[in-house]
Amino acid sequence: MRKELALGVLIGAAFLGWGCVPASSVGVPNLDADELPAVAFEGLSPRTVSLRIIDKRNPPPEGSRATVDEIRSAVSQVLRRSGVKLENRSKYELALEVDYATELIAVETLDQCIQIRAMIGPREKATVQSQATACFEWRHLLFGISFGGDASKVYQSTLKAALSMLDKNVTGETLRAGGPGANAEGVH
Repeated sequence: MRKELALGVLIGAAFLGWGCVPASSVGVPNLDADELPAVAFEGLSPRTVSLRIIDKRNPPPEGSRATVDEIRSAVSQVLRRSGVKLENRSKYELALEVDYATELIAVETLDQCIQIRAMIGPREKATVQSQATACFEWRHLLFGISFGGDASKVYQSTLKAALSMLDKNVTGETLRAGGPGANAEGVH
């Protein structure tokens, strides 16, 4: 009887501990630009953009600057592959903001989920926006077993969703609007 009770307590504790400790979002992603979608940005004329990447997380995690650099590198490659030139003085700006995701998902600590907001339009007048959110997986409280927490996968999937949604909403008409235009959100 004691063996069954001890086994029951152990199994119960195992299930209670499941998912209680979030995997940390600390870590610089290693993004694969070839896995990110090409963007058509229909109506973008001339086919140039300036690129601004901002990490709005407060407090900023360790590796924030390196994360921004990695996102800039991957998105720059996507733009080149898509036939969009990067020019600092372009009429249009593509801005990407990385932040902690707290609005759409109940989280216990800030570093459990990230969101990437993508915006494009005439400089400082984003007319088309998208936002994607993804969460890091969880660890087991008692046994220390990690079931995810891969920063590269989280950033890759969030960036992919944000760029895809943004691209679907970009038209010559939305870019010429000069004010808030089409918006899209996604959680995965």
